[in-house]
Amino acid sequence: ITLKKLKHLPPTVRYYEMRNGTILLYGDDVRKIIPEIKTEDIPFSEGLRFLSNRMMNMFLSMKEEYLKKKPSDDEIGIINYYICKAYIACCDSLLLSIGKFAPTYGKRAEIFLDIYEDTFPEFYRKFPELAKKVNYAINYKMNPDIKKMDYKKEWFKAREIITEVFRYIINNKTNRKDSSWHEINRLLTRNFDKKYFEDYSSFLLKPMHINLKIFRFFLSKSISFALSVLYFLRLKEEIVKFYLK
Repeated sequence: ITLKKLKHLPPTVRYYEMRNGTILLYGDDVRKIIPEIKTEDIPFSEGLRFLSNRMMNMFLSMKEEYLKKKPSDDEIGIINYYICKAYIACCDSLLLSIGKFAPTYGKRAEIFLDIYEDTFPEFYRKFPELAKKVNYAINYKMNPDIKKMDYKKEWFKAREIITEVFRYIINNKTNRKDSSWHEINRLLTRNFDKKYFEDYSSFLLKPMHINLKIFRFFLSKSISFALSVLYFLRLKEEIVKFYLK
C-alpha cells in the first residue's frame, strides 16, 4: 500500500485493525493517515467472508480417512488451528452484525463473553459454550498443544456452530426468521450479490457524489460479474477446463 493510498482505504476489518490494533515496530507512524473507521461502518459482508473462508479451511483440513485412522501430529495441528479460526470467525461475524467489533482478538472475546447471553439468546440456548470456546481458541492460537483438543469431536462441534452462525447472518440480512438450507442456497444464488457488495459500492461511489440506489445496484452487479470472470479464468488456468456456469 503506497503512502498516497493510505488516506483512501475502504472500511474493511483489515484496515480497521491496521489503524487501531497494531504496534509500531520501526519507522514513521503513518497509521493516523488511514481514515478513522467506526465499527458500524464495516460491511456485514466482512463477517460473512470470514465464515465462508473458515468453513472452506475446515473442509480442506479434515479428510474422511482421519475419521478411521489417526492423522499425524502436524495434520492434527492444522485441523485444530482451523477449528480455532472457525470459532473466532463466529465471534467476529456476530459482533460485526451488531456493530460492536473491536480491533484485537482479546477485546473482541471480552465483549462477546459479556454480551453473548443477552444479545443472542437463541444462540445462547443452543450453544451456551460458544463464548468460552472463542476464548479457548484465542489462547490455543497463542499456545498450541494438540494434546489439549480432541480434534475429531471438536471439528464436528465447530462445524455445527459455524454453519448455524452463517445461516443466522444470512437470515438477519434478508429479514427472515429462519430458512432451510435449500432456501439459503436459493437466496445466495439469486440476488444476494447486490446485498453483499452494496456497502463496498457505496464507498466507491461516495467520492463521485453519485451514491444512489440505482448506481449501487449496477456497480454491485458489475463487481460480482468481474469477480466471476476472474474466477473463470483462474479455473481455466488451474484445471484447463471451461467452467461456464
